[in-house]
Amino acid sequence: MEEVVILDWAYLWPFFNLLILVVAAVHFGRKPMVRFIRSYEENVGESLQRAESNRDEAEERLEGWRTRWKNIDGEAKEMFRRSEASGEKALEQALERARAEEEHLKVRMTDTVDRDRDRALTELREEMADILIRSVSGSMQALVTAEDHRHISRRFIIEIGDGS
Repeated sequence: MEEVVILDWAYLWPFFNLLILVVAAVHFGRKPMVRFIRSYEENVGESLQRAESNRDEAEERLEGWRTRWKNIDGEAKEMFRRSEASGEKALEQALERARAEEEHLKVRMTDTVDRDRDRALTELREEMADILIRSVSGSMQALVTAEDHRHISRRFIIEIGDGS
């Protein structure tokens, strides 16, 4: 019969070595490992808080930009309305200046025309008086003296001037 061996010491020694190694690792490595894990948890927690804070800040900025984007259409319309009103005002001012200049030019032209007309009428009267005097002078020369001649010319000019 064969003998049944339940425990073989050749297999047990590696198992005991492994068990001693695990007990020593747990005994000496537990505190540093716990500190490392706690530190890692704290770092992860702080990073998570910063990430949440940054996310909240980004969401606030995003909401601000969305609000601003919604309002930008109204702002653009308002800017267009103001620029249109400003343009209309500038156009009205330019038209008013043009009207004033036109009125000023009309007054100047009227004055110039009146002066030229008066000058032309005066020259015409003098010319007519000269013609009349020359035509009458031949027949009246014997009857009219130089003094009478001046008096007749003045009187003729005055009468022609009153007739206008």
